Amino acid sequence: LADLKSRLPFWGGDSGVTESMDLLKEKFAHFFCNDDLEEAGRRMSIFVREIVTIQRHSVWLDVNAEHRRFQDLQMSTLGPSQKPKSQQDIQMTTSLLNRIKSNRRAQLGTYIFLLFLWILLCPGIFDEDPVKRNALAMFVLVSLFWAAEILPLFVTAMLVPLLAVVLRVIVEEDIRLNATDASKVVFSSMFSHVIMLLIGGFSIAAALTKHNIARVAAAHVSRKFGSNMRTVLLVNMVIS
Repeated sequence: LADLKSRLPFWGGDSGVTESMDLLKEKFAHFFCNDDLEEAGRRMSIFVREIVTIQRHSVWLDVNAEHRRFQDLQMSTLGPSQKPKSQQDIQMTTSLLNRIKSNRRAQLGTYIFLLFLWILLCPGIFDEDPVKRNALAMFVLVSLFWAAEILPLFVTAMLVPLLAVVLRVIVEEDIRLNATDASKVVFSSMFSHVIMLLIGGFSIAAALTKHNIARVAAAHVSRKFGSNMRTVLLVNMVIS
């Protein structure tokens, strides 16, 4: 036991460590707790517990992701005959379902595009006003693409300004704008002050989430204001 005590640096309290901890507690109490050493010790214990919890959760996620990556790498290196039969069945079923879905999506997308061309070229649909006919065709194409998810949603969303310029559906003061003027109007609308404000907010939120600042801030708010839902909601509204 004596040999064990001599080998453990924190057994019985090392004088240097104790002095450093006391000095840290005094500084923390002076700056944050109005020289209340007991409150400073309690808050420092809470901080340490939160940091350990966050790091333990992060380490667990990293270990779990590394384990999955190793399993995927191991399965990819195995030949078809070496993989488990259940795994082969799952992969074959998934591949078949994805192929069927992609084929159906491609066929539906072709039908929607043909409908779009029919509205554009068919006589009798707003012949006196081609702007209305083009706007109707664009609305049908984009809405059906969006509802059926023929393309990813962000690609479908980007089709709107592109088609608005190509089909010349933008009118200002009863004048149908050409492609050059329409593109200026579209870009000025897409990059307005409100849109840039939203993009900046999303960027800040992504940065806070990536570096765990949002989690630390949430833990600080919950510790400072308790678990009352109304109080926490009010504090979040004020911070926002």
